[in-house]
Amino acid sequence: MSIYKNVREELEQMEINERVAKEHKAFVANGITVADGGKKDLDYWFGLLQKGAITQDEYNAKKSELMAV
Repeated sequence: MSIYKNVREELEQMEINERVAKEHKAFVANGITVADGGKKDLDYWFGLLQKGAITQDEYNAKKSELMAV
């Protein structure tokens, strides 16, 4: 049974990753930019972290990059 649970979890993660990639592509295609000093963009990256689409290290790196601007 645990094998099926792992497969189900992997499939769910793949769906999340696909959805996040589509959202990101739509943002880029529509030229959405950050107008409030990075807060919205940081929220976007935090959302990716919560969804499991990026790692904590990737989030921290992006946060440092955005806060430095």
